[in-house]
Parts: sequence; C-alpha cells; structure tokens
Amino acid sequence: MANTLTSRKTGALPLLIAGEKLFGSHGIEGVSIRQINFAAGMSNNSAVTYHFGDKLGFVTAICKWRMPQLLEAARAEYEKVVAEGHLNDVAKLIGALLRPYLAIKDEDGRHPHAAFINQLLRSPVGRAVSRSLFDDSDPTLHILQRLEELHPHVPKALLHYRLRIMGTAFFDAVIEWDRNEDDPEDPRFTLDELIHEIEKMAAAACSWDQIAIKAQYYGNL
Repeated sequence: MANTLTSRKTGALPLLIAGEKLFGSHGIEGVSIRQINFAAGMSNNSAVTYHFGDKLGFVTAICKWRMPQLLEAARAEYEKVVAEGHLNDVAKLIGALLRPYLAIKDEDGRHPHAAFINQLLRSPVGRAVSRSLFDDSDPTLHILQRLEELHPHVPKALLHYRLRIMGTAFFDAVIEWDRNEDDPEDPRFTLDELIHEIEKMAAAACSWDQIAIKAQYYGNL
C-alpha cells in the first residue's frame, strides 16, 4: 500500500526515520527539533517545522507514516483470531493487539517503531496522539471492545490502564530482545516465545478481580 504522506513529501522521509529512532531512544519530551534535523542530515534547521509544523505534528506524522503497515498486520491478526475461534481467549486477543508492531523492522531486523510506541505510551501528549488516529474500521477497536465485553467486572478505565501498562511491558521486552540479540551471555528465547509469555501475563493482569480478591482475603482473616 502506498504511503500518501511520504509520497507527497519524499524529502520528509529521512526526518521520519531519524525522529522515530530518536524518540524511541530518548522519549518524546527528550528530543529537540534541532536534534532531529541534525540526525536526518538536514542543512536546513527548519526542515521539521517546514514539513510538519511542530513537534506534535511531527509525532502524529510518524504514526500516520507507519499506520498502513500496522493496519494490514492488525487485520491479519484479528482475522486469524476470528477464524480460529479465539474471540473468548483473552491472551490471543491481546496478542492480536500487540503482534502487529513486530511487522515493522529496520535493516538490522530490529523494531524501531516498537521503541517509538513504547515512549508514546509513556507521554501524555503521545497518548493523545495515538487515540486520535483510530477510526471505526480499525481492528484494534474491535479487539478492545471484545476485551471490555469479556471483563464486565473491571471498570473500563481500569481495564485500559492495565492494557497500557502491559503494552509497555511488551515493548520493553521487544526492545531488550533487540538490544541483547548479539549478547552470548544472554539466555536466548525466540521472540515468539517471549511474546507468548507477555500475552499470558497481560491476560492475567486484565482479568484480575480486585474486589473479589480483597473480599476473599479479608474474609479469611
């Protein structure tokens, strides 16, 4: 699928690549526009401003740049869950939310967009940007709705908070796996094995009934 953003602004592509990497390494608030221009090899210190307006516009542009690839992977994951009859399997649903981010790799096989999203989830500005990109056709929304239906005992805001926290655990695991790939001292799991463990932990965290556990605990005193 052609990316209309970079089709119109081919000169902006080095900025998007550099910005995604820098934000992923140093955080949304930890990188200046000047640093991005320099990392992208731009002689014009106003290149980001020219193409995207400001940092918020630039962060949004990175998300939109990657969106077609993410949506394609998300649809494939969701269709697989439906076809295999796993709409009641919380771990499988969470996997369908997270695994699309593994589809984006750099030339070294690492996952720069996963690192970028990891920082986005930790930034109030970033979370607002990411929420604004969803529409009714996004399979992510269908998965979130199904997870809400499977957890009627968990307040919606609390469920989404748990999903966000487990999302950061997922991205942390991917980043660590990328970083330690060439370390002979690091015990090797396949990335799929690692993600499977995160899916199980996330499913347990989402399903935890705090009220019932408190009642059981205090009832046994």
